[in-house]
Amino acid sequence: RIRSMLHRQVTFEQRQSTRKQVLEKITESASWDLPEELVRKQVENALRREILEMQQAGYTTQQIRARENELRQKSISTTRQALKEHFVLDKIATKENIEVSPVDIESEIQMMALQRGENPRRVRARLQKSGVIENLEAQVRERKAVDFILKSAVYEDVPYEPKKEDDV
Repeated sequence: RIRSMLHRQVTFEQRQSTRKQVLEKITESASWDLPEELVRKQVENALRREILEMQQAGYTTQQIRARENELRQKSISTTRQALKEHFVLDKIATKENIEVSPVDIESEIQMMALQRGENPRRVRARLQKSGVIENLEAQVRERKAVDFILKSAVYEDVPYEPKKEDDV
């Protein structure tokens, strides 16, 4: 179980790194300004999404809480970039007819439940109650759009460098 959890976490980190590199390239030309109200609303949504992704990757509640403060501090600057990424990925998903099916959502909920040792109905109820089920759908759609892009990407292996801890 530990090996599996660590493998998921490494995969999560690799995916985040690849996603970041791809999105930096495709949003370089996105120089439009965003409304401040939209940015503020999305700060909270971005935080919820990151927590959701960490849960899916098998991070413990304690690990997530430890990183949550760091995420909050960096959220405003990253949210501006995330909004631009969202609009670009949404446009790609729309153009390529990328959709999220109920089966996709159910599969994500099943995986989250399995990783956390919970009942899938309980996980679904918690997601609906906290209002992040829509975030999950958006996340899956964006992931499918990134996967679409990554199919034609050229990869170069680089040595793993552990994250440096911030003095927060």
